[in-house]
Amino acid sequence: MKNLDYGALEQEVIQALKNSKSIVLATCSGNRVTARQVCFASKDFTIYFITSKEYDKCKQIEKNNHVALCLDNIQMEGTAAIKGHPGLEENISEMAICLNKCRQEMEPFIKYKNVVLVEVAVHRAELWKNNGREYLDIAKGEAYRIG
Repeated sequence: MKNLDYGALEQEVIQALKNSKSIVLATCSGNRVTARQVCFASKDFTIYFITSKEYDKCKQIEKNNHVALCLDNIQMEGTAAIKGHPGLEENISEMAICLNKCRQEMEPFIKYKNVVLVEVAVHRAELWKNNGREYLDIAKGEAYRIG
């Protein structure tokens, strides 16, 4: 294991998040794992997306809030929280982030009553780089390489 510059790897992942509008989200409950692409916005290592309460991803998050995300060569693990309808006063700043990045993709759906804002706090990222794995432990503020 080789220690890496946390700040440099952190900025690489944050920049990748800023540069993309969609990410693969994997959720699981019971013996069923599902994955799908979602439109998202982010602030540092907090990811936001909207979805219907009726969709599998929302139902699975209610039962098991541990999720995985994948963006190109970056795999992430995090904890999801359903924040309620995007129009709620307590979601104003988060929705401003979302609409600033993905207005065309998200705004048409905000009017529906069954739509919710989901927040994912990413706590770990893994990148495949230079024929090895580089890890970012966000909670510990550590970055390291294996391989």
